[in-house]
Amino acid sequence: MSDSARYVIPLRESNHPENFFPEEVKGWHGSPNGTLFPRQSNIVTLQYSGTKRIEQINDYAGDGDELISAPWGEGAIETTKWAGVSLKKVLKYCGGLAEGTKHTELMGVDTYVKKGHVFNYVVSVPWRKMKAHEVLLAWEMNGKALPKIHGDPLRAVVYGYIGARRSCTSVKWLNRVNAITLPSAALVQKKEYLYYTPQAGKHNATYSSGFSIQDMPVSSAIMAPIEKAVIVHSGSIKLNGRAYSGGGHWPERVKVSVDGGMCERSQYPAYIHQIGMELGSIRNFILSQGQGIQCQQIQSTNSQALEERRVDLLPITKPLPFNLEEDDDYDLEIQRRKGRDPEE
Repeated sequence: MSDSARYVIPLRESNHPENFFPEEVKGWHGSPNGTLFPRQSNIVTLQYSGTKRIEQINDYAGDGDELISAPWGEGAIETTKWAGVSLKKVLKYCGGLAEGTKHTELMGVDTYVKKGHVFNYVVSVPWRKMKAHEVLLAWEMNGKALPKIHGDPLRAVVYGYIGARRSCTSVKWLNRVNAITLPSAALVQKKEYLYYTPQAGKHNATYSSGFSIQDMPVSSAIMAPIEKAVIVHSGSIKLNGRAYSGGGHWPERVKVSVDGGMCERSQYPAYIHQIGMELGSIRNFILSQGQGIQCQQIQSTNSQALEERRVDLLPITKPLPFNLEEDDDYDLEIQRRKGRDPEE
């Protein structure tokens, strides 16, 4: 018996929970006409949410592990032809979702380490994505069998969502599907890949104050000329680039700045030496006098939580050994706000 034949995918909290072997999902019953589910094939573009992460690292200090694990430039994007079966078809075969369930939780067999603990990759997607047949259980990639490195024997592919959390909610090496009422409480869904306002600095962000990055936000990149290129020109330079967004929300326009985006800057008199800052904010300060312009970016942080635990702030790239928000506090805040993530 092959490894994949022993690989069971249990579906829980449907009206009629079932266990499936990957071979059953694929429909390989010895005959092309013996398929259990109809085949679906789509060409999908996935962009990793860490595209251009090197710029983020240079601009804003994270936990210090980003550069080591994935110093992405502009190239973390792919367009692939996937083949498999719609997760909606599988759930329908199981009698549909149980009453009150609004999300589907996907678990992979691979693990990762965070703050000294080992976790499985577990994420969730809302029913809207499955209803639109935008969650695929895939076993084929570009017309060939799915390579092991890309999730063989079976992986999820979620159209229009970010490529993160082990290729987004597109979980590799899929081994479990759960129907749940609320978004997954797993660490990678609850505590990572979150949007925050610009006021939330590294040591001030609570998990309840952000929300999950799902649809790929508008992003762009200048592909040519490359960073710090020396160009001989006769008065003009040709730029090549791209702009992309997920969820079917196409960019409406692209703007290019030749001065770092300072055209609409706020100007302060050169004699101002002290300006009040909100805790946890990141600010660009621009001092202008005549033709001279100086830009300085600084970050303030709330050190109270660190002082209480006697933890040094510096270096700022050092991962914190504790969470800034405990699970009980998170649950109370989410209950008060009646949810964290926007309704899709």
